[in-house]
Amino acid sequence: MYQIEGDNLPQTITPEVLFRKAILRLALKGHERLLHCGSADALETAALAACLSRGSVVGLSPGLTRDPGDLFLRNRYQNITFIASDIEKMHFSGEFDTIFSQYALNWAVNPKKAYEALYTALSPEGRILIWLDADGLSEEVVREISALLNDPAWSGYFREYSFPYSLVTEDEAMELCEDAGFYLLSLERIERLLTFPDESSFAAWVEKTWHPLVSRLDRSVSDQFVSALMGIYQTLYHQSGESGATIPVAGIEIEGRRN
Repeated sequence: MYQIEGDNLPQTITPEVLFRKAILRLALKGHERLLHCGSADALETAALAACLSRGSVVGLSPGLTRDPGDLFLRNRYQNITFIASDIEKMHFSGEFDTIFSQYALNWAVNPKKAYEALYTALSPEGRILIWLDADGLSEEVVREISALLNDPAWSGYFREYSFPYSLVTEDEAMELCEDAGFYLLSLERIERLLTFPDESSFAAWVEKTWHPLVSRLDRSVSDQFVSALMGIYQTLYHQSGESGATIPVAGIEIEGRRN
């Protein structure tokens, strides 16, 4: 059981601020062709599009928590395309100057093929920023979610479904990147405390984080499933949920380029 206490706590940050840090890390100049993998929130992809006045962005995700055809997004951003697909199934070749993979690789059924697909999608000298959920802090959460999928209340939605979510070590991530051909500029494990000011912001993050699971359910029961997922975090980390939550997470951030 993880205890949030002591004098040497990791950095506390909201998911929104963390995403803005990613935008700064990408150092976009405005002309890039960008591939955004894994985010279930079309508004995050739109935030990247806003940085690309002369460029474009493709949002690749198996499911979206906001309708990518939303009239507001279509009218305001003409440089966005959304594709509902897994990384392993995409067929881009040298089309992107920059790729931001936002936890998408944790869902890869065939990680080797997924990393190779990202490498192939990059143009020569193209840059990639990869965020991964790391081994350690999330292991109990993943085990509890696996058990939830087998619960009679939900198992009917997951028949013949293999939960592919995998956590990686730094060495495993480095090996996958290098085997795919990437030249690594940096690789760092970072532990953080994600903080949520209220229950609704926590629920939105849980739905986005586990959207490949949530998207399998009928909309009439998906909110109940999200509540069950929230309950896993609240039990493991002693969170009441009434005034938000603080969740420990461990991630791996990788920056690299195509040779």
